[in-house]
Amino acid sequence: MISTVDDGLSNAGDEREQLLHVWARWTRWGAANGEKRRVLAQISVSEDVLESTKVAGFAVAHRSVNLIRQLARHGALRDQDSAFVGAVVESLANTTMDFMSRNPKHAE
Repeated sequence: MISTVDDGLSNAGDEREQLLHVWARWTRWGAANGEKRRVLAQISVSEDVLESTKVAGFAVAHRSVNLIRQLARHGALRDQDSAFVGAVVESLANTTMDFMSRNPKHAE
């Protein structure tokens, strides 16, 4: 998922274009890979996965995660904890992916 999202990010332009790039690639990947998305969701809440492993996963996604955190500092969520911002963004993405999967004709 991370390599799909990051592919082409360097050439995406300004911050807004980069965020749109991340959003489009992430949600398209998620809508097309429902089973993998469910596995990632299970891993994220599993007590069997070490916290250090989860942190390492975020480290690999640093480009996208840092972009979202940086942009959040300028918006309505600027005073919120980064974990809260991440949870809000992930929730929006998951809802978007669910609807894209249910209605592919209107996914764009």
